[in-house]
Amino acid sequence: MNTMLGECQVLLHDFILQAQLSDTWIWRLDPVSGYSVRGAYQLLTSHPSDPLDAALDLIWHKQVPLKVSIFAWRLLRDRLPTKTNLAIRGIITSEAQALRGWMRRHGDGSTLIYFMQYLWFSLVIR
Repeated sequence: MNTMLGECQVLLHDFILQAQLSDTWIWRLDPVSGYSVRGAYQLLTSHPSDPLDAALDLIWHKQVPLKVSIFAWRLLRDRLPTKTNLAIRGIITSEAQALRGWMRRHGDGSTLIYFMQYLWFSLVIR
C-alpha cells in the first residue's frame, strides 16, 4: 500500500492546478493540431512492440463501453461468428451454407417445404 502511495505522490509531484483554464484533452503526439486518425495510425504502426499488447490497453480502457471492448477483444482473437469461424468449429456445415444460398435465390414457398422435407429425410435415414 505504501509503494502505491509513493508512486501516486511521484506522479502528482509536478502537477499544477490552473483554475483559470478549462479542462481539455491534449493529444501528446501532436499537441498543436490535436488528434487525427492518421496520427493514431502512425502511432500504432510505428512501434515495434506487440500490437496486441498495446491494443489490449486501449480496448480495456475504462472510458470504452464494455460492449465495444468485448467486440474488439473477440475481433482481435478471431472469435467473431463469421461463416468461416462457424464452419471451422463445426457449427455450420457446407450443406447449411448451400441451403442458405438456395433459399436466398428461390425464396420460400411450397418448393422450399418439399426441399426441406427431402433434406430432413435424407439426414434421418443416414
